[in-house]
Amino acid sequence: MIVYFAVGVDPLKFLNPPPQVSSGYLGMNFDFNCSTDDANATVKLLFAADFVNYNERTLSPEKLHLNKQVFTLLNLGVRDGGQYRCKATDGKKTIKWPITHGLLFLSQGKPPDIILDPPRPIIVQQGQTGKITCQAMGWSVSKLAWKKRSNSGDQTVPDSKVTNAIDKSENLVKATLTFTNAQRQDSGEYKCVLTAFNKQDYKLANIRVDGVDPLKFLNPPPQVSSGYLGMNFDFNCSTNDANATVKLLFAADFVNYNERTLSPEKLHLNKQVFTLLNLGVKDGGQYRCKATDGKKTIEWPSTHGLLFLSQGELPDIILDPPRPIIIQQGQTGKITCQAIGWSVSKLAWKKRSNSGDQTVPDSKVTNVIDKSENLVKVTLTFTNAQRQDSGEYKCVLTAFNKQDYKLANIRVDGVDPLKFLSPPPQVSSGYLGMNFDFNCSTNDANATVKLLFAADFVNYNERTLSPEKLHLNKQVFTLLNLGVRDGGQYRCKATDGKKTIEWPSTHGLLFLSVGSKLAWKKQSDSDDNTVPDSKVTNVIDKSENLVKATLNFSNAQLQDSGEYKCVLTAFNKQNYKLANIRVDGKL
Repeated sequence: MIVYFAVGVDPLKFLNPPPQVSSGYLGMNFDFNCSTDDANATVKLLFAADFVNYNERTLSPEKLHLNKQVFTLLNLGVRDGGQYRCKATDGKKTIKWPITHGLLFLSQGKPPDIILDPPRPIIVQQGQTGKITCQAMGWSVSKLAWKKRSNSGDQTVPDSKVTNAIDKSENLVKATLTFTNAQRQDSGEYKCVLTAFNKQDYKLANIRVDGVDPLKFLNPPPQVSSGYLGMNFDFNCSTNDANATVKLLFAADFVNYNERTLSPEKLHLNKQVFTLLNLGVKDGGQYRCKATDGKKTIEWPSTHGLLFLSQGELPDIILDPPRPIIIQQGQTGKITCQAIGWSVSKLAWKKRSNSGDQTVPDSKVTNVIDKSENLVKVTLTFTNAQRQDSGEYKCVLTAFNKQDYKLANIRVDGVDPLKFLSPPPQVSSGYLGMNFDFNCSTNDANATVKLLFAADFVNYNERTLSPEKLHLNKQVFTLLNLGVRDGGQYRCKATDGKKTIEWPSTHGLLFLSVGSKLAWKKQSDSDDNTVPDSKVTNVIDKSENLVKATLNFSNAQLQDSGEYKCVLTAFNKQNYKLANIRVDGKL
């Protein structure tokens, strides 16, 4: 049901009482609040310098702004004094401030606030650039200057460090103090001095220039380190300057140093840390980190950085995924085993059994060597997995004539045969004109379902989908607006491409029995009165099997108020629901 309400509308009015007399200050801004109870009303600002003849003040980027319904007059001058009136209209009614209100007197005020951006002390690194801006309202009356405080008194900052700007559109004056190639002597306390109306005020800003520490390594170099054949080793050349350039020098003879160059399969650099991959006998010797920031160069001392190599412990075995894996029968699943040290580590998959470990066929295993990461990998793959593939598998690592292993559990779950989720009904009852659902849902959401029908209980034909008769939602059919011819025998049929199932022929019988009409009535003390046809729109929606009666009130009047009944008649029975309608009169 759609009901239209006529709501009373308040007359247009200003939200704030107009001021009789206001004070403004030369060079500052002033707001005229013309806000009304209708945000869409048009507002104007009228002005009479002679207190008699009013003219509209036009908007201007540097003089008059309008934000919603509030006017802002910028940079007040002597000629801005006089009588003002707000005027507003909503297209039906126009209102104004009374002529006894809105007088604006102008005078010299106190200095405006000083604003620093940023408002906190600033810290600049030596040799870098930093800046701070001071601003105040009233570009025509306010003057700003930067001074540096010292024991001997305030010193004017050189013009080369100060940029002055006037922003007439915001009525602001700004002075920006900039430190280019800042030095320690620039540190100190600075004053932004404001002069306005022959008065002065100031705000303090603290500037600190931090000196740059000389380039140095963050970690003390090791004197002697141990590495393991086939494994990786990190040389941490990190410095206090993340932008410094680092190099790794190497002397196999402990005397003549040469730079080791980066290589995808041998030497990586991450930030300022070198990683030497797959250590071999020739990688043993003396190493030195070298760093430069363009001004200074530093190196590890020649007495440090000795790398000894030996056979080490077995590396870790890593499984991906690390948890047991479950595969559906007929599907594909895989698990990868990996270890560091491609030149020394060997991996193999075995399946555990009561009779001992069995080597997994080569057809199920893929071996990969990743030299760029110094890894060896072996992937166990189950294609068209079967229940007998389930079990416990060992990834066996062999390195340095030693062995280790890690266990992985594989489970292959069998697939249940296609079946209906709900037992089919033997006999069902439907009602003429109503809907009926046939639930053909199966344990495979992707299975295709059909609805078969035999009016003669013998010869079955598929019922086709129709917007007004038969819908399908997932695997549930809905038969709409049951008629006499819809009675008979029904069967659900489903297929997953491998198997086809149907309801048994002894089930699915649908019996039909008599089972709507809507009308609007208005209740009264004497009796219910049928609502005139002109106020009611009847609609039949066959695609949803719905009947609708919409009660419309066009140009609603007070006498339309009352209690209405929507009366349903179906199967020689009646029911109703009440709706209350109230029409409010206009003020």
